[in-house]
Amino acid sequence: HGSFPSIKLNQAIKLHQQFYSQIRAGDDPKLTATQQKRRHQAHAILRTPIVKLGELRLEKKLELNEINDAYNDRLALKKIETIIGNTSFYEFDEACCDKLSKAYPDAKDGWTVRDKVKKQITKIYNSLASDVRGELRLDIPHLLRQKMGIIHQRDRSELHLPSNSLTDFWIRLLTAPVPQIHKDFLVLCLLTGERKQALLSLKLEQIHMRPSEPLILFTEGKRIQNNPDPSPNLIPITPMIG
Repeated sequence: HGSFPSIKLNQAIKLHQQFYSQIRAGDDPKLTATQQKRRHQAHAILRTPIVKLGELRLEKKLELNEINDAYNDRLALKKIETIIGNTSFYEFDEACCDKLSKAYPDAKDGWTVRDKVKKQITKIYNSLASDVRGELRLDIPHLLRQKMGIIHQRDRSELHLPSNSLTDFWIRLLTAPVPQIHKDFLVLCLLTGERKQALLSLKLEQIHMRPSEPLILFTEGKRIQNNPDPSPNLIPITPMIG
């Protein structure tokens, strides 16, 4: 703690009495100080906004190349922030779950957002050290299951276009009074099965031609095992059937 005159005599006496009492009780003063420091650090983490903890978690995973694309995670964080703002785990309670549940209902066309939000909060909680979770004394995954329920994946078979309607679909597409680039983009989405955002961010250098396949899209990321493509920094997304 220091030496005279940086530490006053009355302070030294109080510290001596404190440490003497701890030793008599069988405690190690240094170990106690270390545990208190860890407890303070845990409290600081639990007072940090959940969204901020989520962003730090993503940055770390991207840095370690554990994930390639954080689009879905960032989308979920944005949805969480919109409803509960800078709420920390210390402040997270049943009322917060009710707000999220009301904002993102388990509806036919909205269950995916609800599922992403629930999973994102659970991921952030599970990423905390066990001693930090212990200081919270609240089982967040259990609370989320209790208030938001089990979210079952919906069957999207009703969104499929029947084969006997394909001709009508292409006629309507070709004759639609919209710019040609919009039609081309829709066809690209249909052929690749990629998300709209992924295709909107597509770059020219990510498109490659091959003799045996009319068009193949590539994106930067991890190399797939046994990938025949010779470029180590490129992996195929979807072969285009022309």
